[in-house]
Amino acid sequence: MKQTSKAATLLEKVFWVFLFVNPFLDIINGIYINVVMGVGVLDVKFTNTLGVTPSLVVRMIMLVAFALYILIVRDKKSILAALPIGLCWLLSMLGERVSTGTVSIFVDIQYAARFCYNLVLLMVYTRVFAARWGEEGKSLLRRLDDIIALTLMLLSLSILASAVVGIGYSTYADRLGYRGSRGFFYAGNDITAVLALLLPVCTARFMSMDRLASPRWRPALYLAAGGLSANALMIIGSKTAFISVAVSYAVMLAAALIPLVREKKRHTALGFAEALGAALAVFGILMVLSGMELWHSIVGSFSATGELAEREGVQSAMLSGRNVKLTEHFEQFKNGGIIVWLFGMGRGSQEEILEMDVFEVLFYYGIAGCVSFLWLYAKAAIEFFKSMVRRPDIITAALFTALAMCAGYLFIAGHILFSVTSGFYFAFVIVYSRVYFAREAEEVLLWKQ
Repeated sequence: MKQTSKAATLLEKVFWVFLFVNPFLDIINGIYINVVMGVGVLDVKFTNTLGVTPSLVVRMIMLVAFALYILIVRDKKSILAALPIGLCWLLSMLGERVSTGTVSIFVDIQYAARFCYNLVLLMVYTRVFAARWGEEGKSLLRRLDDIIALTLMLLSLSILASAVVGIGYSTYADRLGYRGSRGFFYAGNDITAVLALLLPVCTARFMSMDRLASPRWRPALYLAAGGLSANALMIIGSKTAFISVAVSYAVMLAAALIPLVREKKRHTALGFAEALGAALAVFGILMVLSGMELWHSIVGSFSATGELAEREGVQSAMLSGRNVKLTEHFEQFKNGGIIVWLFGMGRGSQEEILEMDVFEVLFYYGIAGCVSFLWLYAKAAIEFFKSMVRRPDIITAALFTALAMCAGYLFIAGHILFSVTSGFYFAFVIVYSRVYFAREAEEVLLWKQ
């Protein structure tokens, strides 16, 4: 690694601190919207007119800091990767003008900035973590693992505490009534994706931990964080939340049984039993504290999916009606002409977002935008698969599970790439995987220096 300037080193310290600050932003933001703005129910139409919020201001300041860092360290390849994105974004507003006759500049700027924020995270934190490589990256990984566990603990406790005392937002407020609880988080899909990304990694780390070589607080922290986050997902009660819990524990069970059966090693199997036991213990405590109200909430959320499937069909129930919006977006895109096909119809052309990220990139930024916006994520995915084959173990299984579930979100139910909440942790886990697989600091970087 090349020596960095004092300004770059200072910014790297700020970025480390930001990893600890980040979980608080969405909690504070949700409380601000609920208490200060007096909004009791959030819906898609409202989110489009919400405007600038405290967390968005902080994150856009951080985006400027990230961009400044890239300029200071003279990361030419990152700058070159960003230029086509900026060009396609500008041309998408031409497509918006062609398809609607107007341009909603603020909406277009805000939406593209959210995407750039997450993409720049990949560019910046790969450099920041590589600079802290240390001795074979082990101390760096321990620090990142602690950040994951602390983040899970904080986010999960905020949801569970809100659910027990009956405050915060319901996950759903639709034709079947109010159900589920997401605490004070701005969007249910956002916090679900964050927990789904971090739960498998935290659980795998606990299962594979050398207890004798670790301070006593570390396994206790990881055990509690995993148990709390699994229950938080159950309380959220969305389809993807239930799937995340089931898939995470199923994969971890398989990862525990394979060494037990093949090599008679009981360490990971005992770790899985403890992790599952912690989740069940937290569940029991929650039932007592809530007088079984949370049990009825979970059952009601689970049953609602089946009821919606009977009423509206399986496809509509699984996609939460997004198939209708997908059809509408596709028709507008198809009829837009060559400019729209190449550069999209612009984010400002739509009153309601699609919440299917890959399709949003295509429809809002066109074929050219799809390539320029997504190729870096595709590059990271290819490199992940290559590294995964080289190191097949429980942490690799957890990372694959986390990223695969989140990648599924990009197509069917989520809002990741354009979310400064879940998108942050999607990028974080990608960078974490690069640290885990790296044999030297340079392998963490996106580009060879």
